[in-house]
Amino acid sequence: MMKKLLGIVVLGLLWCNPIYAKILNLPNNIKLDVPNNFVYSELSQNIFEGIDGWDEYFGSDSIMYYIGTKGSVEFSIDILEDPEKYLQPIMKKLEKKKNFSEKQMIKFIGTEVKKIAKRKKYESVAFVIQGGKSISELINENDDFKEFMIEVNEMTTQELKNEMESEKIDFINELNDGLGDLKEFYKFNKIKLSKDNNNNPYLILNYKASMPPLKTIGQWFLFIYENKPFFMGIDCMECTKLKNISLIKMTEPMFNSKKNVSSENNDLIKNLNALNELYKSGALTKEEFENAKKKLLN
Repeated sequence: MMKKLLGIVVLGLLWCNPIYAKILNLPNNIKLDVPNNFVYSELSQNIFEGIDGWDEYFGSDSIMYYIGTKGSVEFSIDILEDPEKYLQPIMKKLEKKKNFSEKQMIKFIGTEVKKIAKRKKYESVAFVIQGGKSISELINENDDFKEFMIEVNEMTTQELKNEMESEKIDFINELNDGLGDLKEFYKFNKIKLSKDNNNNPYLILNYKASMPPLKTIGQWFLFIYENKPFFMGIDCMECTKLKNISLIKMTEPMFNSKKNVSSENNDLIKNLNALNELYKSGALTKEEFENAKKKLLN
């Protein structure tokens, strides 16, 4: 647990007043509006590797990038590849604090991590993950995802907003319960499910994290671009508001450069929905329905 916690804590950004100054061009037509001194690096491993359901929705071939200042990206990759290098010295110091309570231990670890970040001149880092599976594949392979896409496609943006307003408290509580051991340090506090200009759904989650004296606020952003699922994340260390942090703003160049490839997905969802209605009405037998669905998905 300590290794995972350390890896997550050091992702906290000092990005409290970013100045968006250039378009950063990543592979696969990923364009991001970032500060002028930002660079990117593709990772050899995924920080979410091993999490239940990850491969199901993003695939083992997903690609992940760190984005930030050169020193920050290098430091973050170093921690990801060899957390023991930073964790062991902290734990050795902690072993000498024999009478520490759990609260004192957490505060000590947070203080040490903050010192390391300062010594390494760590400024900021974000991540962006492009899924290895296409949305079409997900619809074909995952019945729950297919039903979700069909349901969302039938709703207007306002209807979707109203639906989320009535259920967001339960949804946030369920998310927080799913954090397990990390629930003590992390807490989701805001959620938004809406549609972009291409009628594709997107999800934004805000959270707070606290490991005194470290305190961060952050945002996760899940969206669809060029028929692929994307997952982005950003934190701000010692910030009180997210007004200067916007993943939607960072991704504007991607969506403004050209229309997202979504009409094909929308047509697929509409046709699947029409098949479902015909089957429910009795116009199609189960065998006819399954054959038609298979032909459509293929």
